[in-house]
Amino acid sequence: MTDVIHRVRNSLATRERAYSLGPEALQWSEDGGASGQVPYRDISRVQLIRYAGADGPYGQCTLRERRGRKLVFRAQHYVSLGNFEARPDSYRALVTGLCRRVAAANPQAEFIRGNTGLRILWIVVLMVVLLCALLVALVLLELAGYDLRAWSGLISLLVLAALAWKAVRINKVVTFDPEQPPV
Repeated sequence: MTDVIHRVRNSLATRERAYSLGPEALQWSEDGGASGQVPYRDISRVQLIRYAGADGPYGQCTLRERRGRKLVFRAQHYVSLGNFEARPDSYRALVTGLCRRVAAANPQAEFIRGNTGLRILWIVVLMVVLLCALLVALVLLELAGYDLRAWSGLISLLVLAALAWKAVRINKVVTFDPEQPPV
């Protein structure tokens, strides 16, 4: 018997899957009949990331098997084009139980939070936004002087820079304790 079920469809190109924690393996079944499992002892890496969504940040879990295969599931369920549904409670319960079971079955498994590629992307976005902010500030000083109404574009760019900086910070790659996953 399983204690948690997380149903999610990652994207338009995937089917909805139901993930559950079995006694020896993470089990999944798709709408349409396909199913499978990944033994906890075969999971060599659990990687958790947070990515931006319309309603705030969402979690994603990527499992890497010893033989290189990977399995990805998210907290945000794809319903239709532009329509997503947050499912953080079942995601959190699944990831918490999964991390504990993987750690018990495979003490050599890596538990990582963050993503280097995503972090680099946000650093580039941050640099572009800050450069644009500098250029807007220089133009405003030349054209508008100290009229604060003209500075609203610069303020918007600085808010965007702060959001990008937050994304850079949360995607720093660090290990985490599988007993207390950051979900």
